[in-house]
Parts: sequence; C-alpha cells; structure tokens
Amino acid sequence: VTDLTQMSQLEATTQMNSSMQALATGFQSMQVFQSATMIGKNVQAVGDQLAYTKGEEADIKLTLEEPLTDVKIVITNDDGPVTEIEAGDLNQGEKVIKWDGKESSGAEAESGQYTLTVFGKNEDGDTKTIKTIVPSEVKSIGVEKDGSMNVTLATGEIVKRDDIREIS
Repeated sequence: VTDLTQMSQLEATTQMNSSMQALATGFQSMQVFQSATMIGKNVQAVGDQLAYTKGEEADIKLTLEEPLTDVKIVITNDDGPVTEIEAGDLNQGEKVIKWDGKESSGAEAESGQYTLTVFGKNEDGDTKTIKTIVPSEVKSIGVEKDGSMNVTLATGEIVKRDDIREIS
C-alpha cells in the first residue's frame, strides 16, 4: 500500500510539473505576442544611440542614480568625437539636457546616428556612467534562450524590453 501511495504521489508531482511547464510556455508566448504590438511604435528607452535630424535641437534625457558633479556628455559618430557638453553638477533623478546640434567647431551636425557617453563624479570622486534615455521606433522583438525579450530600435540598438520607459 505504501509503495502504491508513493507511486501515486510521484505521478501527481510529474503531472503537476508538466502542467507548470506548459503554463510557463503559454505565459511566455503571450508576452511575445503582447510585445509584438510595440513594433512600429515610438518609444523612450535606455540606450546610447541618438538619431539626430539636422537643424533641430535634440533632448538628451539622463537618469542619475546619485548626485554627480562635473557631468559631461560626449557625442560621437563613426568619425569620432563631435562635441562635448558640460552639464555641470546634477542631482539624482531624470534631467533633460539640450543639444543645439552644433559640433565643437561650431558647424551644424549632419543628420544621422550619434553615440552618447555621459559621466560625472560622485561625492567620493569616482567617475560614474550615467544612463541615457533615447527616443526611437521599435523595429522588432526578439526572445533570448532564457525567455527574456529584447527590442531592436530603429537606430539598430538592441535593448532589453524592461528598458522601455514610454510607448507612444
């Protein structure tokens, strides 16, 4: 009788495990389909690629996890450094810094892809990297082996789905 009871419990546990795996797979599929609705949408996402349009001012949104001093924004393209913006001392939180589209030479920057590198010093004098939030359009959704999802932006940058801050 004891052996039959143990076999019955083992079979029930195996069936429950199979049911849980099916539920997890179904949930993941649902997330993929739900995320696919973002394709073609404009988003604000944590990333470092800025699509700039000549003649326009660009908003560079920063997310500071702590107050930092001597904050600098270095804007580069495939040819190297384009300009550097001195943002000064900034408190924790989200801040928007404007780029007038001018290169360090004073010339108007061309339309295209630019990489943002932002950093500042904390109260201990350590250099800290600052996250930037960039506008873009979602081009595709991908699923990693571990089930996490990535979003490919119009800039070509691939970000985690969890790094999407706003969808419009």
